[in-house]
Amino acid sequence: MLVALVFTILVGAAAWLVLRARTSGPKLDIPYLQFEGDNSLLRYLNDTRSLMRKGYAEYTKQGKAFAMFNHVDFQSPLVILPPKYLEEVRSAPQTKLSFPMSLEKFLLNVFSRITARSLVGPELCDRQEWQDIILGFTNSAFKASHGVRARYHPWTRWMAKYLDGDVKDVYRYRRQAGNLLRPILEARKAEYRTRAKGEKGKHEDGIQWILDAYHSTGSTLTPDKLAQDEFIITIASIHSSAATALSILYDLMDRPESLAELQEEISKVLKQYGTWTRQSLAALRIMDSFMKESQRVHTLQQLTLQRMAVEPFTFKDGLHLPAGTQIALPNEMISLDPDLHEDADTFDPKRFLRKREKIDPNKFHFASISEDMLPFGSGLHACPGRFLAQDVMKLMFIHLLTRYEFKYPEGVDSRPANIERHHNIMPNTGLSLLFKEKN
Repeated sequence: MLVALVFTILVGAAAWLVLRARTSGPKLDIPYLQFEGDNSLLRYLNDTRSLMRKGYAEYTKQGKAFAMFNHVDFQSPLVILPPKYLEEVRSAPQTKLSFPMSLEKFLLNVFSRITARSLVGPELCDRQEWQDIILGFTNSAFKASHGVRARYHPWTRWMAKYLDGDVKDVYRYRRQAGNLLRPILEARKAEYRTRAKGEKGKHEDGIQWILDAYHSTGSTLTPDKLAQDEFIITIASIHSSAATALSILYDLMDRPESLAELQEEISKVLKQYGTWTRQSLAALRIMDSFMKESQRVHTLQQLTLQRMAVEPFTFKDGLHLPAGTQIALPNEMISLDPDLHEDADTFDPKRFLRKREKIDPNKFHFASISEDMLPFGSGLHACPGRFLAQDVMKLMFIHLLTRYEFKYPEGVDSRPANIERHHNIMPNTGLSLLFKEKN
């Protein structure tokens, strides 16, 4: 009887906390958009696009902001801003608008090994133990992120560190990474002590970049902090690049005429330059345009430029954000807006190639940023690794298109539906494609 009473009280308290969280938080003088009828948490998990589409048509296109339920923080609604605020958001200092810090096996391994050379240098990049830690951590981190949000109220998430298996795995991998990084970090610090003033170090990799950043501020870098920083950079570089590459591959398989044209371009450019360098990769303009169009039509994020007001913030037109308000711009809706992109619903492989030829040859490439293409963000926090990702993906597609034939498995004849959760979009990673090496 007592157990039943306690259980009832706990369930009631939990329901009250969720209800209170969804009705409290910063007060905003802007429209609050929610689903009609079924406004459950489950619907926000699976159907945010329909709400985003409605908000984009009713408010964003009119230059107005709107708010909606925030699955990350129940107490603070998510404010979706129209593009007119882009310049103010990207130029605002972090003291006012903060920046959130928080497939296929083949593709993950490709990007993991390539980025490792840049991020941890020659000492670790070829060690299988490091690769296992990185891939294990990224898998556990994503599972923990989704699991904690689903199973814990924001006020109780601190408990996950002690109760949740995936969160425990994240800390275990971090300890293992710290142990591998420790001797390298100690050797790099010893170099600092013996280096002449103003002398440049001999290392050019992520470990050195992070150490230099800590050294410039007088902060102490520990193996644990180094592991944490390496993980943050690695998650962004590996998973987003692998997912983007898989999405592009699906689009290529649906367009055999483009596949043949890209193979011809690869052959022509290689004959002209003799080898693959940044210059010759840049000459793959048809491939670059196809990649960017795939990124436009099948973007991986509904939102971009996600920030939080650290203190009360007022835009030039008077829109006021209380401290704690989270904001974003509607990346997917902008990418598919027919007022910004001609025949926006049509996949046009040479859309951006024509723009480079007619408007500016130095713009509209895959890694470039503009107000109508924001997958990489904008301003100070635009993705710093987008140029590396661009070249790595081109090298991967060169390898695939010249050495292999590939097709969908029996019963599948087109791109499988994306996997969508909240505002996140992923290409279907569960489909096994059929590969055959060319004779």
